[in-house]
Amino acid sequence: ITILSAWSSNSKFPFIGGIRALHQMVSFEIPLILSLLGVVILTGTLNLSEIVVSQTNFPWIIFLPIGAIIFFITILAELERIPFDLPEAESEIVAGWLTEFSGMIYGLVQLGTYLKLYAFAALFVVLFLGGWTGPMIWPPFPEEIITDGIVMGPITAKIPGLPVFSQEMLNGVVWFVLKTVGVIFFILLPRGVFPRIRIDMLLSLGWYKLIGLAFVNIFIALGLLYAGVLGPGGIL
Repeated sequence: ITILSAWSSNSKFPFIGGIRALHQMVSFEIPLILSLLGVVILTGTLNLSEIVVSQTNFPWIIFLPIGAIIFFITILAELERIPFDLPEAESEIVAGWLTEFSGMIYGLVQLGTYLKLYAFAALFVVLFLGGWTGPMIWPPFPEEIITDGIVMGPITAKIPGLPVFSQEMLNGVVWFVLKTVGVIFFILLPRGVFPRIRIDMLLSLGWYKLIGLAFVNIFIALGLLYAGVLGPGGIL
């Protein structure tokens, strides 16, 4: 979609930005997928709910920090965030492959980009930070309450227009939102901290360093699995 949008704009600036985007996406999607294999190896499933349940005692970021770091870096590259905003590079090629876009078309593209940001942050929370698990952050709801000698039923939190939520569900929602917002903060932080890198540095990072580290992460996961420390039947 990106390269076709750039080509159809019939301008050299969007086309240059589209070529940069193509190089960047291809070189970073491979380590992104490889970084997730460690979690899949240790959990034995692709089901996100089961992956969260497997982190009841500890998040996977403790045992697979390399995979978490690679996934976070590739998130920045896939979202075209600084220091990986080479497809746009507004100081060099106007606005990259979005140069000829305007009005609501440009707005919809930006909307999709930020939805992708929220989705990636939520996926990072589910895979490496334990998802919606966390300690209770408020006192337990009383099972029953007596008013004027009349025993009322179980007390649950009710939100107008939404189903009845149990305490565990509310706690999970709060923890998931807090963790996701925290990841989004660290995704946005590099914009004010790091400068843009060169295209040759970007390709070298994606094809050589991150792919190599991704395989190291896979070997660590396999070692923990076959040593009987983690995974199905592990001691932890």
